[in-house]
Amino acid sequence: MSLASPTNTAVLLSDGTKGRCFGKDVGLTALKNLLPKAREVKERPLNREKTAERREAGEPANKKQKTTANFPIGSGKYPYTKFVAHVWQLLRQELEKGPVLLVAYSFSCRAVSLIFSEQSNMLTTDDLKLVKQNLKGIVFLSPPCSPTKKKPSDNAMDFDWSLSYGFVPDCIPMHFVLGELGSKTQTTFVNSIHSTLIAQKRSAITAVKTIQNSKGIFVGCEQKVATFVDSLLLAT
Repeated sequence: MSLASPTNTAVLLSDGTKGRCFGKDVGLTALKNLLPKAREVKERPLNREKTAERREAGEPANKKQKTTANFPIGSGKYPYTKFVAHVWQLLRQELEKGPVLLVAYSFSCRAVSLIFSEQSNMLTTDDLKLVKQNLKGIVFLSPPCSPTKKKPSDNAMDFDWSLSYGFVPDCIPMHFVLGELGSKTQTTFVNSIHSTLIAQKRSAITAVKTIQNSKGIFVGCEQKVATFVDSLLLAT
């Protein structure tokens, strides 16, 4: 193993649906070259390539041409089945290779927490065993708050977004990262989750990290976030 990558743990980056962790047009990909302690760094694609057939005006029906375009991978409506499955599929691929530290931003935090929900029915017994063996921790960067306008629902997790974090296996370290200058609403939301998880007496660490001089989107703080993630890699 090279001196540049002293750990055997890979990092999987899962940005929000708009890919703006560090500002407009600057997503989690900015961390790719700032994590020297990672075995490798993989990133969840933000777009999906789709192919369609179209016919030019005046051309016969059998003269269709195939065109390819990229479309954003959105979350859809609760329970976000396709998006959660998309994140889990990528995570599972990396877990099969070895130890992984998962770094999620914004709505990906929501998706990651729902992977473990019984209602998602996403994990088999073997999947859960793999998670407990190789998932070395989850970093939740600016997890989104519950919607302020509650809508009628038979499922409390649809409007109380704090509940799903309790489904993460208690052996998985959970690190919530906030910007010092972020909203008080988000700080209160995350601290409430943290207190609830602590009360559950989880076997793994649950912590809140504050990035100084930063708002929730960490503009200009790529190195600060990377340094924190690197410190977690050494702990694995």
